[in-house]
This record gives sequence, structure tokens and C-alpha cells, in this order.
Amino acid sequence: MCGEKCFDENKGWYTGSMRSSEIMVPRAALACTSYVLDGERMGLRVFMAHMQHLMEMVWDGKE
Repeated sequence: MCGEKCFDENKGWYTGSMRSSEIMVPRAALACTSYVLDGERMGLRVFMAHMQHLMEMVWDGKE
């Protein structure tokens, strides 16, 4: 499930609830967004803060 703060390149920041049964988004996530390639949703990007650094986790939808 996407955290409360989500980012979309077209909409900007918004409150959303993108759900995926295949991946658990960490509760510490600042934001998450799905990304699209050629009109098809390809994966999920999650942003987290850790030790004063912004980290990005990318899940590409592949095993």
C-alpha cells in the first residue's frame, strides 16, 4: 500500500492508496510512486529518510 503522501509526475504530491499484493512498502516511507513505461505500469519507487539521507528503493515488478 502506498503511504499517505504520493508523488505523480502529472499530479504532483497527493494523498493516495496504490495497493500491491506483491510488495510491502516500509512504514518509514516518505512517499511512493508507481512509474509507467510505454503506457504500462512497470514498478514502484519508494523514498525514505535514513540518517539524514534520502534513500530510494525501486521495485521493478520482476521476480
